[in-house]
Amino acid sequence: ERRAAFIFFATSALHLYERAFVQREAGRLGDDAWDMIQRQNAPMISGICWQEIWKLRKVSYTPGFAAYLDNQIASAPPVSYEALSVH
Repeated sequence: ERRAAFIFFATSALHLYERAFVQREAGRLGDDAWDMIQRQNAPMISGICWQEIWKLRKVSYTPGFAAYLDNQIASAPPVSYEALSVH
């Protein structure tokens, strides 16, 4: 059940990212907004779980977005979440 919920969340988030991409390509999304969206999604697309979901589900996205995200994934540095210490 948790896996299904995560896959639903991940695909929904990716569809929102795709909608922003489509708006950007159409010239309806400014540089500042697009940069913020990319920064927010960079850690997500770098994660192994997200990449596995992407491989399984990318056929349900537009070809332009699929090519864009494939390129982003290929060039993304690995993300590390170090344990935070509370003082």
